[in-house]
Amino acid sequence: MIWSQDARTPFLHLYAASGDTLEQISAKYFAYYRLAVTTAFASLQTLSNPLYLRLFCEANNPTRETTVNVHLGDQTTLMTLRKYLAGVRDNIAKKIDRPNGGALVEEGLRRYARELWQSDARELPLAAASQLLDGTSSESPHFKWSESITKALLDEDLVIARERGYQEPGHEVIRFTYDLLAGLIIAEGLIEGLGPRQAQSIIASGIPLLTDQQHRHPLWDDISRCLCLITPGRLGCHVYNLSSNSTLFSASVHAIFEMEPALVRPADADLIQSLLRTESNRKALLPRLRETSTVPSHPLNATFLDRVLHRMDITDRELSWTENLRQNPERFHKFLSEVWGALNALKEGDLANLERIKLAGNPNKMAASIDATSPSG
Repeated sequence: MIWSQDARTPFLHLYAASGDTLEQISAKYFAYYRLAVTTAFASLQTLSNPLYLRLFCEANNPTRETTVNVHLGDQTTLMTLRKYLAGVRDNIAKKIDRPNGGALVEEGLRRYARELWQSDARELPLAAASQLLDGTSSESPHFKWSESITKALLDEDLVIARERGYQEPGHEVIRFTYDLLAGLIIAEGLIEGLGPRQAQSIIASGIPLLTDQQHRHPLWDDISRCLCLITPGRLGCHVYNLSSNSTLFSASVHAIFEMEPALVRPADADLIQSLLRTESNRKALLPRLRETSTVPSHPLNATFLDRVLHRMDITDRELSWTENLRQNPERFHKFLSEVWGALNALKEGDLANLERIKLAGNPNKMAASIDATSPSG
């Protein structure tokens, strides 16, 4: 976006969509990208960021040639980001027509991300960025802009963006379009090529650029989130197992709800259950449990939630879960409608949805619970 020279130009704050607005926006994107997205028992809130919504669609059906079926509840953040990057790599490899084109794109992005980390920056001057992305100076006589990796990445829209510098208006800069995508590539670079012990040692150090509140990297929150998402698959343990830093611990706990169910261990479920005993943690964690409650293979599914609620003191349960039902009756009535819709549409042999319906519990019992706690009940 290009701003005028007037320093008084106001900034516009855009907030994440929700409710009916998010449903309408998502439906338009799904229709355009020819995606038949099953959203039953899944939270559309994961798509509330418009950049992630488009990235999700591009990752699942970039060509839009035929209709693709997708179950939203089966798509993790990390899976979507990596699928999108793989598509970008393959697409650009065809455009630039160079040997090992895909590997060149990956290497360029890693060099660029590494420099952002080392420079404690979220953007770089155009010339410096082009040299990192292409491996050749843009001032070299052999450099051709029309055939460059930099231009090809800019044409993808969602990877990098070319903008006027904020601090130096006369200069152009390159930055990642989506901070979370930047966070993933930087986080992977932090432990790339390291042995397990070396990587664990780096995380155990607390990584000051992520945790020092006086001097954090501009992208610290996205890098922390992604580091916590990739660590279990890479090192076989969670960040909270390696670092006692409160920032990384919190990010690691929230990452448990975003990762593949196979990476969530019984010890992680025990940790969540232990944290829920503290009242101040419930406001943040109970909504996350709703996100995983109807994923059959997830250790934090409805069976886990039921066990947690039953072990709560009745007063605590009333003040946390039941009060949440009372304040959000529309959300839970919508959930019941999805249950009934899935039951009516259930086909013989549709085991995946059958398991989700089982986890949803008895619709009549839940409906009575919601009616009893709603203001009109």
